[in-house]
Amino acid sequence: MIKPSPFVASTVPGKVFDPKHHVAFSDVFLARHMSPFEDEMEAITLGAGLPDRGDQGWIALGGKDVLQVIEGVPVDLPPGGGVCGVWIEALSDEPIDLYAGTDQLWIGLLRILVQTVVSRLHSVDVSVTDETDRVARMAVMGPDSRKLLQALGVCDDQLLQVGNHIEIEIIEEPVRVCRSDFAGVHGYDFIIPFGPFNMILAVICSWGVRLDMNLLPIGWNALQVPA
Repeated sequence: MIKPSPFVASTVPGKVFDPKHHVAFSDVFLARHMSPFEDEMEAITLGAGLPDRGDQGWIALGGKDVLQVIEGVPVDLPPGGGVCGVWIEALSDEPIDLYAGTDQLWIGLLRILVQTVVSRLHSVDVSVTDETDRVARMAVMGPDSRKLLQALGVCDDQLLQVGNHIEIEIIEEPVRVCRSDFAGVHGYDFIIPFGPFNMILAVICSWGVRLDMNLLPIGWNALQVPA
């Protein structure tokens, strides 16, 4: 049986796997648990990795016809659908991710863009909530990702397309899982309430043990290497 390497999720922008600024459990910050670069690449190309997404922000919009009132947002997005890596001139000068719900829209974007986007939304007749500091961001990534997702309650016919998203429950806490393929491989973003994040992470890693998976923590050095 392969013992999985625990994951360390940074909660401070620019701090990746920093033991001084982490959300984790047990002794995951010990150096012996950190994966070398080659193992990280193998995890996201041949197995499954748990990338830190702490550099990402999260904005929630609500209101009737929320898709229609923001110029440039696709108006035909169904609940549970979305688009990733799009430029919406009215909102941001950089690409963002959009996930639609019923009279709801969530925006995934770099933390450094959050305040700009929120300020541009002040003139729009929708409610705007910056949830960046209320959630922790991580991802499950790689060709073995589906096996772990199914164990967590994602059905075979869900999250098949980029932009698809659903809400699941882990220890009775709402977790939004979004198919973003942000690094060009099977990538699923997890939007997790900040408070119970440690416990939710423990559940995810425990399923990795049961499934005999090697869930390596992945740093941005692996994500940024060209294929």
